[in-house]
Amino acid sequence: DVSCPKSRATLVADAGRLFGGKLDIFVSNVGFNIRKPTVDYTPDEYRRLMDTNLEASFALCQLLHPLLKQTGNAAVVFNSSVSGLVSTQSGAVYAM
Repeated sequence: DVSCPKSRATLVADAGRLFGGKLDIFVSNVGFNIRKPTVDYTPDEYRRLMDTNLEASFALCQLLHPLLKQTGNAAVVFNSSVSGLVSTQSGAVYAM
């Protein structure tokens, strides 16, 4: 669960061991949606969505930076949704 800081730390430690302390690329493709009107989101739903879709990518990028830096020519790729450009009528929170 990348929304959990402890899980992210474990993921980064495992990646460091598995790949000899360096990474060539980090591709962030995490995200989920709760399909309902934005005004109907509960505070917990909003927090869970932001923790997963935004915070996790940012935090993983920071945590993986030392491994990425070791290669001297690493890449970071953040995938996003078309919902950021075109309304999909499935909740504005997802498109943030």
